[in-house]
Amino acid sequence: GARAAGGRCHEADPFTGDGVVALCAGRFPDAAEYPDWVVHFYGRECRHCREAAHAVREAARLARPRRRASLSGDGDGADALVLYGAVDCHRTENRGLCKAHGIWKLPVLRA
Repeated sequence: GARAAGGRCHEADPFTGDGVVALCAGRFPDAAEYPDWVVHFYGRECRHCREAAHAVREAARLARPRRRASLSGDGDGADALVLYGAVDCHRTENRGLCKAHGIWKLPVLRA
């Protein structure tokens, strides 16, 4: 499962919601789960990141009927084809996570 230390991650419109789960350093898919995720690494002030966020949310919305939520406590993701998440790399607590995943420029989508 995902590491869940530190409680909830910061949610920010338009980057999370509509099936896109807020992820952060304390709550991120384990390496074994990572292939089942599309993760949007973004910066909240980045114009291109906002544009990408709309496409990610639309993809997650279209996938929603075929999946159960994971990381949110209301399902185990067993029916999921792909899960969607977003990490704000501009938040201080996420900078190490983004760097560890080789994120230098934004936006980045990793699957």
